[in-house]
Amino acid sequence: MYNFGVMVVTEMNDREKAYLEQNIQIALGQKEIDLEDAIAIRQLRDVEQAERLLVVRRAKRIKSQQEQAQQQMQMQTQMNSQSQQIAAQAEMEKDQMRSQLEIQRMQLEGQIKTQLMELEYQYKMQIEQLKGQYDIVEQEIESGVRQAENSESENRKDERIDRQAMAQSKLIAQRKGDRPPMDETLSGALTNMQ
Repeated sequence: MYNFGVMVVTEMNDREKAYLEQNIQIALGQKEIDLEDAIAIRQLRDVEQAERLLVVRRAKRIKSQQEQAQQQMQMQTQMNSQSQQIAAQAEMEKDQMRSQLEIQRMQLEGQIKTQLMELEYQYKMQIEQLKGQYDIVEQEIESGVRQAENSESENRKDERIDRQAMAQSKLIAQRKGDRPPMDETLSGALTNMQ
């Protein structure tokens, strides 16, 4: 009819309206069309035009939903990829921190061991030095004791010799008659000295 420029518009009967309304409700229930689409379809008077508009709007809405779903999938994939990259980077940083801490711990242990060895060496040196000083002091004490013993022995020997000499000179003087006879204590001392 469009060929001749004449348009024939037929009114929908109740059965056609009910059938169209049922299709609109199903499409709305499945979210294949929007409320605005349903209103536009209901305003048409021709059943064929209404059905064609319903099909076009449904196809447009389904295509839009598919594009949105695809975009959401891409966004989800991108977010997953980013989260995996972030997790991998965090794990790598964590491993790097562990290795740095391990290196620092090993360096610190090395420093502590070196310091302990130095302290041990210093203490051993001090102990050896004290042992040397002790040995010197001990030798000096022993030498002093020996000298004191020798000196005392020499002093006693000198005293004995002096007493012997005195007793002998008294004996000689007595024999010569210069002195009176010796008493018993002096003669006992002479006997003990010999």
